[in-house]
Amino acid sequence: MRRLAPHALFGQNTWVVPAVADNGKFQTLALVQAAGGHVVVGNTGASSPAQDAFASYRAFLGDKTAGGASPRISGTIDRFAYAAGRAWFTLRGRRGVYTIVDPDGPDVLLARPGDAVSFETTADENGGRLVRGFTDAALAR
Repeated sequence: MRRLAPHALFGQNTWVVPAVADNGKFQTLALVQAAGGHVVVGNTGASSPAQDAFASYRAFLGDKTAGGASPRISGTIDRFAYAAGRAWFTLRGRRGVYTIVDPDGPDVLLARPGDAVSFETTADENGGRLVRGFTDAALAR
C-alpha cells in the first residue's frame, strides 16, 4: 500500500484528495489539514471547484497575505440560510452575500436575521466573500 505525503499549503501540512464521480470524472478537491483533520471540499457548482477548495481552505486558516483577510466587518444580519454544507447571509445596508464554509460553533449555528455580528472576509475566485472569525453579539457569553 502506498503512503501519501501531505503537501505544504498556506503553511500547513495538507492532504489534497481529488473527488471523482463513479465514471472517473473529476468533480472537486478535498483538502484535509494534517494537524487537526479539518476537511474543506470545493463547491462543485463553482466555475473552478479546485480553486474554490483552495480559497475556502485559505479562508478557514485565516490568510492575512495580500488579497487575504480584510479588516473586521460588523453589521446586522438581513437574511440567513444553510445550503450545501455552508451558511450564507447578507447584512442590512451592505451589498453582497457572505459565505461561511464550515459552519460550526454556536455563533454560526444559532445566528438569525436581526443579530448583530462581526467577522473577517477573504475573497474567493468568483469574487464572493468567505467568512472567518464569525461572532454573534446576540449570544450571551
